[in-house]
Amino acid sequence: MSSDLLSAFSKNYLNDEPVPDDLAKSLTHNDEFFEITGIRLLSDADEQPWNDISYLSPQELENSDIASNVRAMTETNRLIAFFAVSEDDRCYGFWRGPQGRSIADSPWTTRGNMKCCTPRRLLRDSLQTCVEAMICDHFLRRSA
Repeated sequence: MSSDLLSAFSKNYLNDEPVPDDLAKSLTHNDEFFEITGIRLLSDADEQPWNDISYLSPQELENSDIASNVRAMTETNRLIAFFAVSEDDRCYGFWRGPQGRSIADSPWTTRGNMKCCTPRRLLRDSLQTCVEAMICDHFLRRSA
C-alpha cells in the first residue's frame, strides 16, 4: 500500500491511528487478497456495511424490539474500528471497547459473533473457507 493509501485508511477507519504492521502486510495487495479470501479492505470513507439496516422494512423499524436491537447494534458498532468486509458480509475490525483502547492494543473481532481474532486467524479462517469452497466445487463438478 502506498503511504497515501495507508494515511487515508488510517484516517477513515482507525481514527488517525497508525495502521498496524500485520494489517498492512496482510492486506498489502487488496485485490489479490480478495480473490483468494473473499475479504476486502475498505477504501471508501462512507462505506459502513456494519450499520446497514436497509433489509428492514419501515414497519419492522417501528417494532420496539427490533428498534431496540438496532440501537444496541449501533452502540456496539461504535466500539469497533471496522476495516474489512467479506463476500458474505462479515465485517472485521478492532475491538476498542468502551475504554477506547488504541488500535495497537485492540484485538480483532468480527461483527455477528463478536469473536476476537488475530491477523493470523483472519488469514487462516479465510484460507480455510477458500479450501472448503474449492473442495465443494470439485465434488460438485465431479457429480455433474
